[in-house]
Amino acid sequence: DGERTKIWLDKQKRLADTKAAAIKNYLADEKNKGLQQMAAVPMLLQIMAILWKSRDVLPESRTALYNASLSYLLDYRDRRRKLDPLLPADKARRVLAPAALWMQDTLLKDEAPKPELHAQMQKTLNTMDKSPTAEAFCENLVDRAGLIADYGDAEYVFRHKSFQEYLAGLQLAKEPDKEKWIEKLVQHFGEDWWEEPLRFFMSDADENTFDQFMQIFFASSVSRKLDQNAQNLLQTLVQEAPQKKTDALGESLLDDKTTTEQNRAILECLKNVGYKASESILKKYLESYSVTAGIQEHDNMVYALEIVESYPDDVKEDLKSISSKVTNLLQVKGNEFFQNLHEFNAEYILIPGGEFKYSASKKIEKTPDLYFAKYPVTNKLYRRFIAYLELKEKPLLEIVPRGDFVQALNRFAEPDNKYKEYLGKGELENILSSRFDDDKKFNHDDQPVVGVSWYAARAYCLWLSCLQAPGELNNIEHLAKIYRLPKEPEWEWAAAGREKDGNLRKYPWPKKLGEPNKELANYNRNVGKTTCGALPQGRYARRLARHGRQCVGMDG
Repeated sequence: DGERTKIWLDKQKRLADTKAAAIKNYLADEKNKGLQQMAAVPMLLQIMAILWKSRDVLPESRTALYNASLSYLLDYRDRRRKLDPLLPADKARRVLAPAALWMQDTLLKDEAPKPELHAQMQKTLNTMDKSPTAEAFCENLVDRAGLIADYGDAEYVFRHKSFQEYLAGLQLAKEPDKEKWIEKLVQHFGEDWWEEPLRFFMSDADENTFDQFMQIFFASSVSRKLDQNAQNLLQTLVQEAPQKKTDALGESLLDDKTTTEQNRAILECLKNVGYKASESILKKYLESYSVTAGIQEHDNMVYALEIVESYPDDVKEDLKSISSKVTNLLQVKGNEFFQNLHEFNAEYILIPGGEFKYSASKKIEKTPDLYFAKYPVTNKLYRRFIAYLELKEKPLLEIVPRGDFVQALNRFAEPDNKYKEYLGKGELENILSSRFDDDKKFNHDDQPVVGVSWYAARAYCLWLSCLQAPGELNNIEHLAKIYRLPKEPEWEWAAAGREKDGNLRKYPWPKKLGEPNKELANYNRNVGKTTCGALPQGRYARRLARHGRQCVGMDG
């Protein structure tokens, strides 16, 4: 018996290890990043493990996971114990959802007085056959479901706030007067209290509700000044919405009353909507461009072309004529900028050379004409470099095979023993990768890449040079001058910019905009994470992002 027990235990352990490895791999998958974050909540992690054990699969969205978790707490767990639930899960939701929205909208706090919550629930319970009293239902939620808890003697609270937010969002989707609620959600857009209910509401919205939200949002003054957190929230709503209709986005993009800042946000929405729903809108937008447009429209057109570049080849081919026309119009100013095909058309702008007093030495420094990348290297661009090293970028590997680049990099590092030692620590794709690639605060595609060393940044620049001049891979001296990191005086000269009188600015933006604020710069942790490109006013107040990148030599 002892031997059989041991064999059985060993088998169970192997099965458990297999299941544990499977769920870890599932959560590690790039497409399940949202579930990774939810697994940090102990209560949800426990339910995930139970669901995985019983089904070998997890819901793929956060909304579906909360739905499955509620079913487990309200119904399935009791049935596993051979108990009848006090109310089936679907009926329990009908009682809980309006009560949660009442707490969210009327009480504006997490704790609910017991008599008042009972009264709210009783309204719904009175419409059901053979329903328990609100008091009995709440006792069941505390003692058996574990969904709510006593908060002192006089109040209830949801054991995890996110369940209150999920249920409130669920109820919002059922409310008959959607326009009133959307207007309220827009009014409170970006506020922590309403962020999660809004996300759950939009993740359950149909295409008409999505369109109605976008129409009200971009007609509101709220959308005229979006800080980075609000911009991130807007794009999260687009990504999580199950159905998307783009009529309102298209109308707003082509409306003369829409500001350039709003247009940028709309373009980002269209990028996340996907080419099938955005192709015709972008075509009309590109056709509306004229050579007399200002810098703001220029920047948005460049971004629109970047979006088109991400489309499938057949769609790009359909838009080739209008894209070429816009590209030609963008280039009428001569050599003021160029776009790098190998960086998804990242834009480089000309910084004319000059003399100035360098802040570090107080000496006069002379800088040459240089092209600087307009925005920081983003995670999307840097990941293309890493994917190339992993042999996943076939078109680029056809230009410069990986082995040829590695040889060029080793020759580039040859004079520096520390650089050679750094490159010898393992596989290049691991050594050069960002240390924060899995950190949700820093790993969005359009955020600047962080957690890469000076050596890695120089390797990235050399890679661009190799792609630019594949016939000169043996001429390291020349390659080192095409794309490179700027020297400190060059960077100060380029980043500061000049006023009309020729003097160097104290900040990158014009003096009339004043001291730094949250609309001009991300500083003193006022956002709490890196930002995507420039901030609302800063994006158009300057021609170069403050926290910049590599430059290109004039002889490149």
